[in-house]
This record gives sequence, C-alpha cells and structure tokens, in this order.
Amino acid sequence: MRKSSQALTGILDDVLDHAKIEFGQFELNLATASPREEISSAVEMYRARADEKGLTLTVRLAQGLPDYAECDALRLRQVIGNLVSNAIKYTEAGRVEVVADCESIDGQFRLRVAVSDTGRGMTPEQSAKLFTDFYRAKDKNAPNVPGTGLGLAIARHLARIMGGDITVQTGRGWGSCFTFHCPITALEASEVEVLPPQTAGTEVDDLGNLSILLVDDTASNRLVVRAFLKNSGVQIVDAENGSEALDCLERRPFDLVLLDMKMPVMNGRETLTEMLRRGGRIGATPVIMLTANAAADEQELFLQLGAVSYLSKPVKKSVLLSEIRKATSMQAARSA
Repeated sequence: MRKSSQALTGILDDVLDHAKIEFGQFELNLATASPREEISSAVEMYRARADEKGLTLTVRLAQGLPDYAECDALRLRQVIGNLVSNAIKYTEAGRVEVVADCESIDGQFRLRVAVSDTGRGMTPEQSAKLFTDFYRAKDKNAPNVPGTGLGLAIARHLARIMGGDITVQTGRGWGSCFTFHCPITALEASEVEVLPPQTAGTEVDDLGNLSILLVDDTASNRLVVRAFLKNSGVQIVDAENGSEALDCLERRPFDLVLLDMKMPVMNGRETLTEMLRRGGRIGATPVIMLTANAAADEQELFLQLGAVSYLSKPVKKSVLLSEIRKATSMQAARSA
C-alpha cells in the first residue's frame, strides 16, 4: 500500500508540474544553497533502490563546485533525481555513476551533472522521441518499467526554465549518459549567513560515538538512513514498530531514537506516549520524528508530546545530521 501510494503521489506531482509548465505558471524559487549537498542528497534518495537491484551507485563531485550558490534547490534535486531514478530503473546489472562539475564561461558559472549507466541503452529512433510528453522507450526483450512518460519531459522543461538543458548519449548494448547543465550564481561564504562548508567526512565524523535506535517498518527507509550515516562510527539498531522499539529500550540505553509515525502494531504517537509514561532513562531518551506527514498541527502535537524534532520525508542528509547534532548536544547539556 505504501509503495502504491508513493507511485500515485509521483504521478500526481508529474501531472501538476506538467500543467503548471503548460500554462506558464511555473516560477523558480531562487535561494542560497550548497550545490554539493543538494546533488549528494538527490543521489542518496535512490541508493536503497540501487542496492535492492545489486547496482553500484557512485557520485563524484569536482573540486570546482562552489560551496554556495543561488539556485532553486528543490528543482535542481528534482531534475537530478529524475535522471538517477531513470538510470536505476533501466539498468539491470552494473553501475550508475553521477559526475558533477562546474566551469566558468565569460565570468559565469555553469553547473554540469552527468548521469551514466550500464543499462539497455536506446536506438536512435527511441532517443529522438525521449523528451516527448508521455513517451516511454519500450523493449520487448527487457522487463517492463512503470512510469508516466512525463518525468524526462518535465526535467528538460525545468532545465530550460533554469537557463540550461538536458542532452543524452545512448546506444544499444552500452547504456546511456544524460547530461544536465544550467547556469548558477556562485556566492562567497561572506555573502551568506550559513555555517562554513564541511566535507563529507567531517560532516559525519563529528557525530561522535552515538547509539541510535532506528524505528521504521519500511526496509528501504531504514537503508536510506543507514546510507546517510555510513562510515560515521554511529551504532544503529533497527526496529520495525513501536513495540519492538520499547523492547530494545528496555534492554539497553540509546543516545537517540529516530521514530517513524505510521507503523503497524504500535505507531509513532503511541510509542512516544509510552516512552514518556515509562519515564526514567527511557522517557529521557531524545526522539526525532521522521514522517511523511508534514501537517503543522501534527508537528505541534509531537513536539508537545516530547519529541525534540520533527522532520518530513524525504529528509535531506544535511538536515538529518544537523538535527542529530542538535538533539544530542541538548541531551548532553541537560546531563551536565
């Protein structure tokens, strides 16, 4: 049911975006962002899918990428995410590679992201129609791939609205390479009110030696969080519902609980309420809610119930790491 609802939501999002573009109602929301973090976040969202298919998913970010830039981060992730998602869908074995760099042309920066795969590839006739609305390249000798046929068309429209484009190189037997490029306005650190940039290594290493209880009934969601925290030294224990989580909390202490809201047996609200009722060490364990429900009243409710933070899925890696740091720092200050 969850996968079906996510597929339906994806279709509705595509149709709405397509309608906005067709009627000229689509506007970019320019703001300060970190290209490195946005690209990494867009790719990591699909790592669980790649792992399920046994594919190697790699991302290489060139040194020339600016630390900060003015861009529409949401649409940037949407375009890159679409290309990565398609690459994984149409690749049965091998790898998907994402390479991002930035070049300066006449004083302006142009971001370029290439997504290549070792999938089935396409014929010249198929690639010529590829960005047409509702077109889907089919191969009678390959597994059928679900979709609306709108994703690539919307991605190219967005790329062109951003002042760029998407091109493709493909061939039967060797796969495909989609290249997205668009201009961005690079910013100096002194021009933005954000923390200094961190490398991928320090971004995770400074979490310290934490123990985290990850509570979610969906395996792919747990895989995404584990991918975000890999190589961090953080110890993660999984639970598939609130009842299992409470058993884990009774057996041993944890520094933090990452808690899904909608689960069988015992949902997030029931789990949080029971933790507070039991009190002591269990009641004092900080909880970050990870939920697909972004309603303001829900957020207010869980914060009143004692959660230290409330994050909407799909959560960005940088945001999750930041909230983990805040939660554990607050807990350490209370214990001091």
